Amino acid sequence: MKCDIHIAQASINNLDEIVEIAIQAYKDHYTHLWDDNGVSYLETYFNYKSFKAYMLPSSLKRLYKIKVDQALVGFLTLGFGYNESGDSDPHKMELERIYFIKEATGKGIGTEVVSFIEDIARSEGHQYIWLKAMKKSPAV
Repeated sequence: MKCDIHIAQASINNLDEIVEIAIQAYKDHYTHLWDDNGVSYLETYFNYKSFKAYMLPSSLKRLYKIKVDQALVGFLTLGFGYNESGDSDPHKMELERIYFIKEATGKGIGTEVVSFIEDIARSEGHQYIWLKAMKKSPAV
């Protein structure tokens, strides 16, 4: 059965639910990598204030929510106009984060999301998409 996948740019109105799903997704997949089970990382990066920064008009970053059959299952963040070293480069786009809750993995959703990201890159004239992955990530 094919899933109905919907990806849309997040708004200030749904930040609370995105923070909630982000924390759940992180706990589902990454806490075992940290001595403190990721508590300090979550407190620093997965909070309302850090996600709200993606909403600023001056931001070179965007936050998207990922829904399957109307249920929020993940999020992604993109960065624009800089390269892997942080230097200005209008032709590059970073896939900063792509996270799903455990129940959404292994269903082809990630493949659809990557196609969505590629479409953004093409339509906005970005020639490269790059991402950093944790050395212990199963995606590497």
